[in-house]
Amino acid sequence: MLLNASHHAAHADCQGGRALVDAARGGHTEIVSTLMNAPEHAAHADCRGGEALVDAENQGHTEIVRMLMNAPQHAAHADCQDGEALQVAVRGGHTEIFRLLLNAPHHAARPDHLPRRDLLDEVRKGHTEVVGLWLGALLHDAHTSSLCSQALLEAVRKGHTEMVSLLVNHAPKADRGCGQALVDAAKLGHTEIVCALLNAPQHRAHADCLRGRPLLGAVAGGHVEIVGLLLGAQEHAAQADCQSGQAFVLAARGGHVEIVRMLLAAPHDAAQARRGYTEALQIARRGGHIEMQRILSEAL
Repeated sequence: MLLNASHHAAHADCQGGRALVDAARGGHTEIVSTLMNAPEHAAHADCRGGEALVDAENQGHTEIVRMLMNAPQHAAHADCQDGEALQVAVRGGHTEIFRLLLNAPHHAARPDHLPRRDLLDEVRKGHTEVVGLWLGALLHDAHTSSLCSQALLEAVRKGHTEMVSLLVNHAPKADRGCGQALVDAAKLGHTEIVCALLNAPQHRAHADCLRGRPLLGAVAGGHVEIVGLLLGAQEHAAQADCQSGQAFVLAARGGHVEIVRMLLAAPHDAAQARRGYTEALQIARRGGHIEMQRILSEAL
């Protein structure tokens, strides 16, 4: 009524758009529409530096966010306030709004406006949809490649298999961290993640990387299946004799007879591993592991 009064009609854009901000924050969709479509002095969706947009998304009002960004004139900018809108969407868990901001027709939010800590929090929480949207809008450069590598390590340590697959399949140079990622996955016993890293479509991790540390971690943890995967990799298979046979020593300390058998059966340089054989045999004798003593004695 006030906006359509015949004389002295109220201005929808009065006080710099305060009315629009309040309506957006309160989730009043019809009022937002009325203010932006007033016949004269219509409210601007981008008023007050995007305050209406940020407040609407902070409250999770998806439809109002869409209206503000699609306004025919003076549409709200998804990249307003140096990316504040994008950060608010992520911290509030508003995935659909996050999608709208990244795919806005004009002034779309920039993925590099999302702080490193916020992205890594999403990785740790296993929010693959948010991370996938971020990757899809990503501008590939050295900074984001480093961030993707760090994200990969975080996903591995949290055991998020789906997130690891997403990163190794779509992130640029996420494999820069694949060596350490494989070490961590093997040590923690994340079998599916080890498979994902070894079988990535490009730049896959090498089972024998970092002087055999993935194998040593798996052996120390008694992760029989992972030991088998590393020793049996089609390319760059882990070497049982790495670090002078240290894998045999770790297996003996843990009493892992089956792993000792696997190491002995894998192709390796017996002379290179002899030091490990000897130390492992001494450990087996002190621990009273009769079967382990027998198979190691035969190897010597």
